Amino acid sequence: MVDLYRKFIDTALVKAISGNPALAFLVLGSLLFFASTRELVIFNVDIAPYLTDLGRTIVIAGVFSVILKSVQFSAVFRDIIMAAIYNPAHIDDEPLLLKNWRLITDAIFSRWLPAHYPRPTSLLNSRYIDSKADYHFTDFQIQYDIDVQADGKGSVSNTLKADILLAPKRKQPVFVQTIEGDGPTKLLWLRINDKTFETYDFQVLPNDTRTRKLTLDLAEHINPHTGSARLERAFKTEQNVHSEPFINATLTRFINGAVIKTRISKGYHIRFINDSIEMANDDPVADTDGYLRWVLAVPGKLLLPGQGYTLVIVKE
Repeated sequence: MVDLYRKFIDTALVKAISGNPALAFLVLGSLLFFASTRELVIFNVDIAPYLTDLGRTIVIAGVFSVILKSVQFSAVFRDIIMAAIYNPAHIDDEPLLLKNWRLITDAIFSRWLPAHYPRPTSLLNSRYIDSKADYHFTDFQIQYDIDVQADGKGSVSNTLKADILLAPKRKQPVFVQTIEGDGPTKLLWLRINDKTFETYDFQVLPNDTRTRKLTLDLAEHINPHTGSARLERAFKTEQNVHSEPFINATLTRFINGAVIKTRISKGYHIRFINDSIEMANDDPVADTDGYLRWVLAVPGKLLLPGQGYTLVIVKE
């Protein structure tokens, strides 16, 4: 009879539990739950609450082990891993996405640059990601009208027309642009979506009196259906083109398609100096209205932040 009981226990419990970890966790957790209902005092400490927590943990571990072994979970888990490695665009958590990008980029640069150099990943992040994430420009055109007097004193009108395209999930985009002039600088006009603004935030930088900054909150101007706004603005600066014949421009945003146009007084012409922009042709095209036109990027081609150009005013 004893052997019969031993065989029953061995078959019904021991082998069943040892061959099924999930069942073992469930049985052990249940026993601990049952024990926690009794008053168990060891060394003057009631251990019943601890048994309850331990039993709960073991039962959850058993349930989780069943899930882990399921075919459906394995497929889901595999898809998540594959998406994280091969299709990171599906990651909704932007901080996590950027963290993964930094890890991978650091791993790439670690094979090329010594560890004691400044980390290039942070430089790339600050130039192309952190401060450029709110919006970019499309259909971008800058027009320079340069009027030079006999003594070399000149005025330069700089007119920008562009579409601002808001990045997805951005809610508070701010347009910021700076302009530096050899002489006085003023904002001639500002229009957004064909609406003219009479007042605007256009201030001199406290640490550089030659530079002024235009700041504009874009949130209320973005079309919710297209995620874009049409921006037009004109600056006017003064400079002596004999002593300061240069006009420098740096592109601070991603730009999809870009053109610059120049027109200058008789007796002078413009030399265009390319600074890192990959252009198909540096030769200008003469428009019928007297402007010279350079195509920095055709529509569909992207210019990166940090690229730029220099216009040199040359007396004929």
